[in-house]
Amino acid sequence: MTNLKIKKKKLIFNHLKKFVLFFKSLINIPIVLKINEIIRTSIIGINLSKLQYRSKYFCEGSNKKKELSKLERLLAGSLAGVLTKTLVFPIDRVKMMYQTRDDRTFSLGSGMRTTKHILSKIGILELWRGNFATCTKIIPYSGVSFSTFDLYHDIIFSYLTSPFQIRVLAGSFCGITACLLTYPFDLLRTQLAAHWRIRSKYNNYLFGICEITRTEGFLGFFKGITPSLIGIIPYSGIQFASFHTIRSFLETKYKKNIPFTIKLISSSGTIFSGLIAQIIVYPLETLRRRQQVCILPRRNMFSNLRHIYQSEGLQKGLFKGLSVNFIRTPVSHAISFWIHDFIKKKIKERNYSQNAIS
Repeated sequence: MTNLKIKKKKLIFNHLKKFVLFFKSLINIPIVLKINEIIRTSIIGINLSKLQYRSKYFCEGSNKKKELSKLERLLAGSLAGVLTKTLVFPIDRVKMMYQTRDDRTFSLGSGMRTTKHILSKIGILELWRGNFATCTKIIPYSGVSFSTFDLYHDIIFSYLTSPFQIRVLAGSFCGITACLLTYPFDLLRTQLAAHWRIRSKYNNYLFGICEITRTEGFLGFFKGITPSLIGIIPYSGIQFASFHTIRSFLETKYKKNIPFTIKLISSSGTIFSGLIAQIIVYPLETLRRRQQVCILPRRNMFSNLRHIYQSEGLQKGLFKGLSVNFIRTPVSHAISFWIHDFIKKKIKERNYSQNAIS
């Protein structure tokens, strides 16, 4: 038993080492080594002039940024995430049911038949099985990612000058932070939503947490974390960078009077970049889902990817369920970012009216 634990620890250490090496080679700058020093100097007040910088990509005026507190930014991001995920969760659940199985072939037709079967045999609420875990995850995930983006942006600004590079790295860092903090909820969500039987895998969420802790220990909540962290780097980076770059251009050109057609085109650009990011990292998502439900042998990440490819191929294996994302992504991305902006706008208007009264 002791030797098995030592082997597990060595395996985890090797995965973390590979991830760090991959991350360093990806960004090609010494920011990983300097991040601790940057945060420390910002806390004791050194170099505050740079950390007080607020870029023009986010709002029209330099004083508007101060209107939102950290709690308000957290609230706006969380509400946007919860509403978006709840609306599209039935699509996610049916996709995960197929994505985690190697003995079922997916198509849009089979997905529709599975949805009809759930509605007729079990009930409409079963389409939202696991949604509570999603909401529990998305509240801190969206809040942390949206609120820490500005922090990472200001820190990286001290070392880079290209706005797009800064946004890509800031988006990647905030995605990694949010993923690490909320991954156990994602694992619980997958195990519940991907379950094919009528009766749920766990009687309730607390029982599921206790069962995973009893059978697999604390590390059982982080199965599949390696492909998740690697995949979140380009996904979150592209997602945030494209959105803020397009918005920065529009606000610079049109100020406050942005035509509706231009807003529609910019939204389409954000959606397209989100689709590209999802296609790039989709095999890692498939691997993560299967590791979360324990249907893959305990081998390294690349061996498991090769195993899926050799046994099922690209379309029916590594990219199983990708066609659903072409329906889901336009809806979820547009709702998420624009609801987030709408909530922030309302909070700013409320703060402005309260300040005017006082």
